[in-house]
Amino acid sequence: MKVNFNNLRRQAMNAYTRLIETLKENMDARVIRVTPEEIERPLDDLRLILAGIACCYEDGNSLFSDLGEECDKMPFLINEAGRQKDEHKDRMGRRND
Repeated sequence: MKVNFNNLRRQAMNAYTRLIETLKENMDARVIRVTPEEIERPLDDLRLILAGIACCYEDGNSLFSDLGEECDKMPFLINEAGRQKDEHKDRMGRRND
């Protein structure tokens, strides 16, 4: 599998930056007050990028194998059952069905 690692790394840095910006915007006297929904998207983006990286491998190299099957072990902040009822919403929470 050929992967543009420059793009994956850039996406990871952007997702991390969005998460930090959200946390900083909600910090008061060194206490962070956010709802799970406020950080759900940046965390989901990071999870998706990490899953993409985990699926990369190099043929014949046991030290760089496909870890895609282990991606299911990465938890969601808000459980997956809760998101299934909103599967017809886009990133902004608007209905798209």
